[in-house]
Amino acid sequence: MKPRTVRRVAAAATAAILGVTLAACTGSSDSSADKVTITVAGPNQWNSDPSSFGPEWEAQVARFEELEPDIDVETTVLPLSSFSDTLATQLSAGTAPELVFNQAPHQPYMVHSLNDYLAAPNPYVEGNEAWIDVFNPDLFGPNNPVTYNTEGNNEFIPFNVFIPVIYYNAEIFEEVGVEAPIETWADLVSASEKLKAAGYTPFAADNAPQGLMWTLEVIADQLVTHAVYDTLNVFDAKGEPGTNNALTSKDWARGVLTGEVKATEIPQLRESLELLKQFYTDFATPNWSGVTGTGAAVINQADFVSGKAAMAWGSSFGYSTVQSEADFTVSAMPFPTITSETTEYADGINARYGASIYGTAYVIPANIEGPKLDAAVKFLQYMTAPDKASEWLADTGSLSALNDAAVPENLQAFTGSDWLQPRQLGGAAIYPPEGTDGQDLYGGYLLGTKDTDQMLADLQASWEQVAAQNVKKGGWTEDWAQG
Repeated sequence: MKPRTVRRVAAAATAAILGVTLAACTGSSDSSADKVTITVAGPNQWNSDPSSFGPEWEAQVARFEELEPDIDVETTVLPLSSFSDTLATQLSAGTAPELVFNQAPHQPYMVHSLNDYLAAPNPYVEGNEAWIDVFNPDLFGPNNPVTYNTEGNNEFIPFNVFIPVIYYNAEIFEEVGVEAPIETWADLVSASEKLKAAGYTPFAADNAPQGLMWTLEVIADQLVTHAVYDTLNVFDAKGEPGTNNALTSKDWARGVLTGEVKATEIPQLRESLELLKQFYTDFATPNWSGVTGTGAAVINQADFVSGKAAMAWGSSFGYSTVQSEADFTVSAMPFPTITSETTEYADGINARYGASIYGTAYVIPANIEGPKLDAAVKFLQYMTAPDKASEWLADTGSLSALNDAAVPENLQAFTGSDWLQPRQLGGAAIYPPEGTDGQDLYGGYLLGTKDTDQMLADLQASWEQVAAQNVKKGGWTEDWAQG
């Protein structure tokens, strides 16, 4: 599938959305030659439409264009299965468009550092003295290590934060006698048996890496964290000596390269992999590896909204889309907690994911300069100005990375729960090297072509490769990084 660049909101539609006249949208610009066009390129996180991020996005773009009539914003929707390769190639070649989804593999030099911009005022926020001050520092700032790249710089801006949830069909639950929320892994086993006996698939799944990785992240955080956290936690969020509330990529690189942690010697990690395999063997869509992922709003959305599957992973900001396509009321719950009833390695950590700024976040490629760079920065500033972003955030059911953010209605049930607490294990524990994805690393194991011993050996090799990549990207010069 080729990416499609769209200009879905025409001038008349813009006027209708904004309740203003067409003349008001033309502002002071007398000629299209005065306009700067910027392109936002990334995967569709809200729906399965290959040509649009949805009406909420287009309305937000229209509001920006009305305020900034000399800037046109276009959107290139990239397939979920190939956006990473496409954008990585463009970033490496210096041909990427003005705003690129930040999860595409890249080196720090390939994108602009935003440090100076964040230290200056956001012009869309009255009285603001430093753009960085509009953000919740626990989400985007010194208290969260993923705020910074391996060089310790800010390179992306989060439009929202990501929280995966388990969407479920309450009507099916009632029909088969499953009580929501499903509290523990043992309860999930029991619920799945009832669902399968009634002819339903417990969990919708597909061959995109998102659902797989969310599952493993939550399982491993519960079982592995206490086994490695105190040993590895020696750097702060910017990579300086200290500690942090979550393990950083530098923590993991040092631990792997010094031999302090080895995948083959952590029984809690072995157990995490075996529970992941049980999930895909006993709970997931039977032919999940042959189901092509079409979007991250809901994993295998087709099976879930059609009523074939009772549950599905999905993004918090995909709620409005999935509810509009389902003919039943969509409810949400956290992933179940793993207890001692299931494994001796249950360690008292409840299931949690936390709000991740790896939701909808964008970088500006280093090849963008002049008026296009200025326009791209303006769009990032607009998307993170509280008064300008509030309508889009509410319409998409998104939680914001800004200070004093309102909790959207679809997440109210999670307020105060452990599910919103941050994981501490760190992504470097389970994520594969750049250029590969979760299916490449774990797919064979889940399909039975390798056993757990081989999977752990492969994971150790993955850790070593990830560590080497991060040392190179970060330019780390400590003795342990030179071996």
